[in-house]
Amino acid sequence: GVDPWLDAEGEREAKNAAAYISSMEDANAIGGSGAIAAVYSSPFLRALQTAVPIARALGLLVRVEFGFCELLAQAWLQDEDPLPALRQRELRNLPFEAQLDHNYKTAVMPVYPEVIGKMIPGDANQRETAIHRHRRAMHAVLAAAGSGSVLIVGHGSTHDFVSAALCPEEHDSVHHTGHFCVPHCAITEFVEEPDGWHMRSFGRTPLDLGFIDVNEVIWLLKLGDPVVRCNALESLGQLGRGGDVRAVRPVASCLKDKKASVRRAAMQALRAIADGGDAVALEAAREAVRRCDCKLRRAALEVLGVADRPLALLGLGLSGVGRQRRTRPTPLGVALAATVAAAVGTAVVLVCLRFGRGRR
Repeated sequence: GVDPWLDAEGEREAKNAAAYISSMEDANAIGGSGAIAAVYSSPFLRALQTAVPIARALGLLVRVEFGFCELLAQAWLQDEDPLPALRQRELRNLPFEAQLDHNYKTAVMPVYPEVIGKMIPGDANQRETAIHRHRRAMHAVLAAAGSGSVLIVGHGSTHDFVSAALCPEEHDSVHHTGHFCVPHCAITEFVEEPDGWHMRSFGRTPLDLGFIDVNEVIWLLKLGDPVVRCNALESLGQLGRGGDVRAVRPVASCLKDKKASVRRAAMQALRAIADGGDAVALEAAREAVRRCDCKLRRAALEVLGVADRPLALLGLGLSGVGRQRRTRPTPLGVALAATVAAAVGTAVVLVCLRFGRGRR
């Protein structure tokens, strides 16, 4: 339907998100300028169901703000206007009505449709109406919050349009609606500095939420935004620390990323895997790093508790002058290779030694 309820899995994710946000609020890790003063939600049921346990954990009521509703995209996200049914809904009839702020009046009422057909990333004209709507809603809720922080529960498009409204210079088109959607219960954070709003993180899905799909996180590594890739590596490191070997190889592959920040995040993820001490994951990480041809290979193996052993090339069938001939290893050559291997602890020895002239 146009406004479905969360299924059992969605309800579990919402409870995990509430526990995570509550713990981070206690640690003063969410919100750049003070404790969370208010929780706002889109009027759609799935957003309300997510917002209610979060607000309850924070000791707050949910304010229903139409300015943060789903993108109104005719013939794409909706076949008909959902606003009349949302406006006519009696909030007091909802099972969680006690957790809603019935005195709050929405600051912004959008108009359907905001776009017809699928939204094209980077199309400024097509995106203008939705961005303007979110900008107005943000100005209203921030003015009401005073010096506190606000938490908004919306949709995948909410991350996009709030980012475009607050800090457009930091919001890459790769994250535009129509091309990208954040994972379920992802968190985007903004902090207000003297020179304006800045993005602290975008679409982050912390491991603490307890429902990370490792394949979904691996997919995030393919995106162009280094911040997203670093966040994904942090999650993969924790998954590997817990023994999930699927997270190991993608981490190792990022040791040769072009971005220094991503390479550092990959090293930190390997440290997390090493700290976890899971034997299977640790050996998988060592093997993945050994296969990774990069400058950080030696340092990464040291992090994983093993030295980077050099490759000993003792001979490759060379004889005569200026010509390479096929040769067979002699007993002396094999014995010499074995002796050197035992002395230097080499991992691989290529044995093809022969003294004197080689045979064809």
